[in-house]
Formats: sequence, structure tokens, C-alpha cells
Amino acid sequence: MDIGQYSNWLNSFFHKKVEYLESKWNENKNQGANIVSSTLKKNTQRKDISDNQQEIIRPKITSKRKPYSSNLMSTKLLIFGGEGGHSEFLGCLNCSEYDPKSICNEYGEYGGEYSRLSIWNEYSTYGGKYSQSGVWNKYSSSNSLPVVVDSSGNFYGYLSINKYKSKTSKYSNIMDAFFERAQGNLKIVRELFCEAMN
Repeated sequence: MDIGQYSNWLNSFFHKKVEYLESKWNENKNQGANIVSSTLKKNTQRKDISDNQQEIIRPKITSKRKPYSSNLMSTKLLIFGGEGGHSEFLGCLNCSEYDPKSICNEYGEYGGEYSRLSIWNEYSTYGGKYSQSGVWNKYSSSNSLPVVVDSSGNFYGYLSINKYKSKTSKYSNIMDAFFERAQGNLKIVRELFCEAMN
């Protein structure tokens, strides 16, 4: 499957998932977001997160944007943020939800809705809708927006839902679609994104 076919499949999957969630939402408006959350929750036990997590070493980021390949899902994509060099690790974009470094591990430092380093924390630097470094700021064109790289430092683009920001990651379009459909509710966006990724 080439990247074009994968992208079409992923978009189709997302639209079907959103339509399903909207139908559930409309069945019982009194329960609103709780229905969406309970529909998406998996009945699996989360692995305990070790306090002895390995230190993340920031790879040197190359300036040339790396094209997406067909084995993209097997390449661990890392998110870095911070002004002046993107030196702050913000988690793994496409790792398993059980990985302590995954942005999909809701109990982890990078996936929790209250963590300072989580893009899902609407009050954090990287999750705030009004922060210049925030993934969810539709108007920020700042170079301090988080970047997506692999462990070799290959640059895959900025992580931002700003449609006019140049050199954004392919994942930005997916996140923007979920953000719009969830009307900015980051908890629902995370559930949709992570359900699709895992």
C-alpha cells in the first residue's frame, strides 16, 4: 500500500468513526460527551508506567523535510517543542498506547490531559489554543510549534492545525479534521486519534 492509498484509507476510517460517534451522541444528548468517551474506551488494562523511564536524547534535526514512506507506521515519530531549537521532548506520535512515551498513553507524561508536556492539555504551552507553540492554535505560524522527527533527526514537518503553516506534518491534517468534528474538545480528539493509531 503506497502513502496515497494509506492516506485515503485513513481518511475513510476517520470519517466512518466520526459518523458512528455522532450517531451515538444524538441517541442520548443528556449524556453528551460521556457517551462518546465510553464508546471509545477499550476494556483493556493499561500497563503500569515505570518511574525509571529512559532519558530521551533529542536527535539532531536535519533541515530537509523527509518524505513519507510506506513503512511510516514502523518508524517511530517523535515530537519536540520549545523555542530556540526544539529541545523539549513531547512524546512519541505513533507509538503503542502502552508505551510510556506515547502521546496516546493517557496515564503517561506525554498523553495525560493534565501534563505540562502533553499536547492534550488545553492549558499547556503545547496544547493551548492560544499559545504560539500550541498544536491547536489555528493561527500560529511560529517556528516554536512542535516538530515531528524520527530517531535519526529526519524532519517530517511541524505539528499544527494551522492550514496555512508551511511544512506541516501529514498528521496535522488528521488532527485538524478530528479537532473540527469534536468542536475543539481535546479529550474526544485524543480518543479518535489514538483509536485510529492503535
